[in-house]
Amino acid sequence: MKASAYISVIAFLAIFALNILYGTVALDMSEILAVIAGASDNETVEYIILQSRLPQALTAMLAGAGLSVSGLLLQTIFHNPLAGPSILGVTNGAGLGVAIVTMLSGTTFLCELLNGPVAPIGVFLAALIGAMAVVLLLVFLSTLTDSHLVLLIAGIMVSYLISSVITLLTFSASESAIQGYVYWGMGDFSLVPLRKIPWLASVVLITLLMCLPMMKPLNALLLGERYAANLGYSVKKIHVTLLLLVGIQCAIITALCGPISFIGLAVPHITRFIFRTDNFRMLLPMTAVFGSIVAMACNLTCTAFTETPIPLSAVTPLVGAPVVLYLFFSRKV
Repeated sequence: MKASAYISVIAFLAIFALNILYGTVALDMSEILAVIAGASDNETVEYIILQSRLPQALTAMLAGAGLSVSGLLLQTIFHNPLAGPSILGVTNGAGLGVAIVTMLSGTTFLCELLNGPVAPIGVFLAALIGAMAVVLLLVFLSTLTDSHLVLLIAGIMVSYLISSVITLLTFSASESAIQGYVYWGMGDFSLVPLRKIPWLASVVLITLLMCLPMMKPLNALLLGERYAANLGYSVKKIHVTLLLLVGIQCAIITALCGPISFIGLAVPHITRFIFRTDNFRMLLPMTAVFGSIVAMACNLTCTAFTETPIPLSAVTPLVGAPVVLYLFFSRKV
């Protein structure tokens, strides 16, 4: 297990370096090293490395970690291996909040999202309200049924309902607003410039740190809610706290990067498979690490092999779909 952890850290550093070294524009290694060493006089190369590739790598690292831990928490709370931010509609809820802001702000939305000093607050709040609305609905539905499959289907239906509302909004919106929302909806780690990284980093890192004291209660939940209650834990308080953290993480990531599917679903299972453990003392931090690795690998796939970046939404299902099929055919769901 220690060897796997060391290999994971090496893979993390390697994939981060590859995100800096490779992209849609081919650069000489000497130019890249000069920028890293602070000895470059080429402003174009400096801009590509420091204002494009570095922010994308950092955004992918943070978003991957946040979404993966969110998926792990949802799977534990609902005792469902197919639970995830995108499957249960949490990401769609955040997307609905962003859609409302988009349609109301018209042509200025995308520009303000990228350049405005205040716009990210409004977008984040709209995404947070949408994500938390879905989270609270899932909590309510979980009190009505003990069937994990029914709850999963309910989450999927909620996603469809939200998609319908978004479709109605786009039907009556201006062409420029629709174009901005569609572009955002493809998912893109390049939407976050370097000066906006602190917004993302502060929220994601704080929520991840707040998950660390919950590792012992989460281990107790694995043995059943009654067992956790017998140990003196308030199951309801644990659920509410974790769902709140999930909602905040998904809101900031979705608001700034667009809806990113499957990473939150697939990475926790990949981590369990590699480390062969359900102990959250190992599982939670390594899920964050693997989430960063997978997200940065997806970003590299989108940017390194074509002159025009590939939409992120076209790459992440290549990771998640095989995991879902494995879960079905291995009879784990």
